Amino acid sequence: METLSRIIAELNERFGLNLRAERRVTLDQMLDRLDDDAALDAAARVDTRENVRLTFDQKIEHVIQEIVDSNFDLYMRITDDRPFGEAVDLLIDVADDGAIVGTERDQLESDDRFMRLRVQAVRNGLGDRAGTRIDPKCQVVQGKTVCGVSCYSAARSRCS
Repeated sequence: METLSRIIAELNERFGLNLRAERRVTLDQMLDRLDDDAALDAAARVDTRENVRLTFDQKIEHVIQEIVDSNFDLYMRITDDRPFGEAVDLLIDVADDGAIVGTERDQLESDDRFMRLRVQAVRNGLGDRAGTRIDPKCQVVQGKTVCGVSCYSAARSRCS
């Protein structure tokens, strides 16, 4: 995380961007894919610096395109497939294997403050309009608090 924070800070400073910490996820995906690429690793071991740079440039372009395609496919499915879009919910504090991790509302003084921060996190990461298209709710599951966030397409948005 520290390395990614430095990369984001460097990009912001050098190119006048306003990338936020949420971009760590995308950068982390890119770095993981490049780190696991055997061809890139092999090129780095035997090729000249110029050839490694050419290989790297091709690989990074491919990785970025895969991430864009993956996110676009999900976006299109949510907006074009109404039953799927209606069913898309984000569960916070539930592990990938379904185990309930829970939260203590991040030690906040009220449920309202907890919910407002969840909406703000979406706005920070995806923009103000996206914040109007979510409906966060908390409930206790197995004695632990879990936050579910329902997502609405623009056509269904109660706020647009």
